[in-house]
Amino acid sequence: MAPPFRLGLIGAGRMGRTHLRALAGSDRVAVTAIAEVSEQTRRTVPAAGAPVYPGIAQMLDTETIDGALIVVPTDRHLQVITEVAARGLPILCEKPCGLTVAQTEAAVAAAEAAGVPFQVAYWRRYVPSLRALREAIAAGELGTVHLVGCYQWDDRPPSDEFRAHSGGILIDMGVHEFDEMRWLTGQELGGMKAIASGVVPGGLVRAQGERSADVDSAQVLVELSGGGSGLVSLGRFHPAGDMARAEVFGTKGTLRMSPAYSHSDKLTLQISRNGEKKTLNFPARDQFAPEVLHFSEAILRNRKPVPSGEEGLRDVRVLAAIDRSARRGRPVKLVRLGPVRRPHLEHEISRPAGKKPHLVKADDPPPERG
Repeated sequence: MAPPFRLGLIGAGRMGRTHLRALAGSDRVAVTAIAEVSEQTRRTVPAAGAPVYPGIAQMLDTETIDGALIVVPTDRHLQVITEVAARGLPILCEKPCGLTVAQTEAAVAAAEAAGVPFQVAYWRRYVPSLRALREAIAAGELGTVHLVGCYQWDDRPPSDEFRAHSGGILIDMGVHEFDEMRWLTGQELGGMKAIASGVVPGGLVRAQGERSADVDSAQVLVELSGGGSGLVSLGRFHPAGDMARAEVFGTKGTLRMSPAYSHSDKLTLQISRNGEKKTLNFPARDQFAPEVLHFSEAILRNRKPVPSGEEGLRDVRVLAAIDRSARRGRPVKLVRLGPVRRPHLEHEISRPAGKKPHLVKADDPPPERG
């Protein structure tokens, strides 16, 4: 058997540990080194059989790895991507690639200039029920799609520290929903109108330490390139518990998923078509290990991993336009781009579900610096 792909993990906070749990016991990918700048976080990293370094340079100078998984706060993505790319290492980076279009363009350019593969970690593309929904749309089972709705409401707002460095509700939460909408439909987004509420003054840290407002809910109506519409609903107050839902309305039928994803529970897809209703059940599956396995297989086989940095850049451009709409109180238009290569069923990798992470509701570690 071939030796496992040696992965360097950069960032050992909540999401970093989610990846550690997902990859535990894999014979194809092994986390062989960890870099974490926060001393407090380093002290609590679970035993993973990998050395933990206080900085990226120390890890890269000491260890031999085949690729890097970047799981640091979003406002550090550009810095870390640039450093890792300069070492000639393939990169798998948590979404989004940057807080702004300029940051994301620079990150993509750094990877391209170094000639290294660059994948954005959109794990929802590995949720089996969402993949089935995408295939149903592509096969025309719903007819002409008139409306796609993607909803994500958290039970409560994040900690002040997390919020400050997250980019805000549109960047942190919206990036998944808009990427999901583009991926599910195979369409691009055009004009859009955003309405935001629940202003949190000074909630976000911007460039040079300046602060700006965040909001606790945002509703966005967008035009789809196929002629239909999309609705994205985001919020941070859902006392009944975290809620994620996806709905598609077409001329031949409708599909509904609630919840749209789960890290440890089974999922259902409800279909109404031609006057008949049926429910498809999907066993619990992990989504984080499959995206890393796709990344490693692409590198080992000298293929370009997907979704690429370019697709991540498209999503950030969408988010920037929506932010403009929300701030100006009027619709905005996006320049429509051509299609991009997206994961298809041949990329499917099945992994059993992991245990529910016990840190989901814990406070986030202090902001990582260095």
